[in-house]
Amino acid sequence: MRNTLFIRVLEPDCSRAAWAVLDDSGKPAAEPSRGTLAQAAGAADGRRVVVALPGTGVLLSRAAIPTRNRQRLLQAVPFALEDQLAADVESLHFAAGSRDSEGQVAVAVVDRAWMQACITALTETGLAPDTVTTDTLTLPWQPDEWTVLLETDRATVRTGAQAGFAAEPELLPALVAAAREQEGALPGRVRILNAGGGDTLAASVTELLEGLECRIENIAGDAVELMAGTGDEQAPLDLLQGPFAKPGTLAQTWRRWRPAAAAAAALIVLQIGLTAVQYQRLTTQVTQLDGQIDAIYRKAFPESHRIVNAHAQMEQKLSALRGTAGGSRSGLLPLLTRAGPTLSSVPGLNINALDYRGKNLDLELTVTDIQSLDKMKQKLERAGLQVDIRSATARDQGVSSRVRIAGGAS
Repeated sequence: MRNTLFIRVLEPDCSRAAWAVLDDSGKPAAEPSRGTLAQAAGAADGRRVVVALPGTGVLLSRAAIPTRNRQRLLQAVPFALEDQLAADVESLHFAAGSRDSEGQVAVAVVDRAWMQACITALTETGLAPDTVTTDTLTLPWQPDEWTVLLETDRATVRTGAQAGFAAEPELLPALVAAAREQEGALPGRVRILNAGGGDTLAASVTELLEGLECRIENIAGDAVELMAGTGDEQAPLDLLQGPFAKPGTLAQTWRRWRPAAAAAAALIVLQIGLTAVQYQRLTTQVTQLDGQIDAIYRKAFPESHRIVNAHAQMEQKLSALRGTAGGSRSGLLPLLTRAGPTLSSVPGLNINALDYRGKNLDLELTVTDIQSLDKMKQKLERAGLQVDIRSATARDQGVSSRVRIAGGAS
């Protein structure tokens, strides 16, 4: 490893960072520092720059992609993971790592706008990073071992060469308990690095991992020195791919894809013709549907003789009926009306049982993973609902959970 500046971004808005300088032998050349990115940039002159983004903003996953072609692999990854993600894949940035022993490709998923904001914040201070990864993958790691870093504001867990997760400290026991229920998910050893996370949390994690070889190490200095010492050789998943690739990489990619681009242009022309045909067919269908809507409206409201816009008139009639009924916003149906759009937007969510009593809606449901459950909770709360996850159990088919939803502010 040549002379390197390792920067760990501490906040999602890049307002604070910690950094360490390593000499050519990989040893610290000075005491680690904390401050702004502009202050960190002062130590970058002539050095290789490695930036680690917060693991709380980077989802690490795996995908079975048969192709070995790098560009085709990157094109296929979003579709392979689409069912596991709550957000639209168009709003996400995907970076691929290497294949594991099972032939699956390691993938990092990042919000595209956030990634762009991070790169902009770095370049505005004059930093041109050679590698951008996640701090989850800069923790020291050995096969058949987890490394858990406990800090005051987060818990970061590296579970494999290209795997791990980060969360708020209070969520860590639940995530560890869920992993324990997955066959083969736990390692033989766990190394807990306590860097201000508190002895109580470290003890609770150790208790959950009963039966495994656990050792707790108190970290007196800044965790960035530990991460920098690991080196980016053990952090093989570089986020600077695709639209964020380093200068020069895109030009090489274009030369390889130039013949394919010509073929794509021909396909676009063909697609325009097919789209025109499809548009004509859909126009005919819309006309037929408008006729059906008019017929339904006449049947529902036979006293109406003049129809200008059946859809709008139907809405007005229904609004009037709701007003007659007292306009109540409490009860099961209003609660389902508010929660329904969010629940239906979660990929892979299945509702197994529903119970409404005492103005509370209790659901027994199944989701693909813990992240989907957490995103569902956040969306419901943003909709003004009160959400209480009563339980979450990881199984082969996904995560089974009991959730209580209350109306909250409307």
